[in-house]
Amino acid sequence: MLKDGGEVAINLYISNSEIHFSPARPIGERAMRPTERRPPWTEVLLAIVDAIKHVTNVAIHAMTWHLAIKVVGAILLSVLLLVIC
Repeated sequence: MLKDGGEVAINLYISNSEIHFSPARPIGERAMRPTERRPPWTEVLLAIVDAIKHVTNVAIHAMTWHLAIKVVGAILLSVLLLVIC
């Protein structure tokens, strides 16, 4: 957590028994200023879109197209139900 109340996210991974980390978002001039922050609901939508893209990529590489379409359809249907309810 930063002094101004903002947060910094980091990417963390382990390889060859070493821990590496880097900022997930740019820090400094290119970083979003507090006044430029997105509304919270857009962050949720972006997270949902990223999750769908990730699952789609995994499904496409791990399964046949037929199964991948079913998985993506199920995800989109569940998101639609969440939005409706």
